[in-house]
Amino acid sequence: MISFLKGLAYLLVYTTPIAIGFLLWVLVVIFTTDYTLINLSTNDFVGEKFPWFKDWIYSWFWNAWLNFWWKFPIFIIGFLKTVANYLIGIWLMNKVVKIENA
Repeated sequence: MISFLKGLAYLLVYTTPIAIGFLLWVLVVIFTTDYTLINLSTNDFVGEKFPWFKDWIYSWFWNAWLNFWWKFPIFIIGFLKTVANYLIGIWLMNKVVKIENA
């Protein structure tokens, strides 16, 4: 169990640069188009950049549920997710180290 938690903590921390790269990509899209930080929703971004993914994910999940989550601005949600993943990863790693040293 400890090795699983340690691996999860490393995954959360080490994927932070990927999330930052994704946020930079979103900013490039925002600054090169007529979108703003507030009006580029996840639905718009995924619909334009990955239309095949949008069709596939809508075949697996409830449309109303996806419509609710994908109406939020992608940069704000992505930023919050990146910060939360990093902080949870650091917190989890500290807990695992304390358990291993006990």
